[in-house]
Amino acid sequence: MAIHCQVLKKGNCLDLFGTNILLNVYVKLNLLVNARQLFNEMPKRNTISFVSLM
Repeated sequence: MAIHCQVLKKGNCLDLFGTNILLNVYVKLNLLVNARQLFNEMPKRNTISFVSLM
């Protein structure tokens, strides 16, 4: 969550790859509400994004 906060402070500097990694970390830590919120805020999504939430 600290990484996510730092990214937001710097102006959303993560690309799709980095966002998918953060999404995957949230899911693995069972922070599903945070994962869903991040997913909803993603400007671009790909197959990895969708599969991570499943």
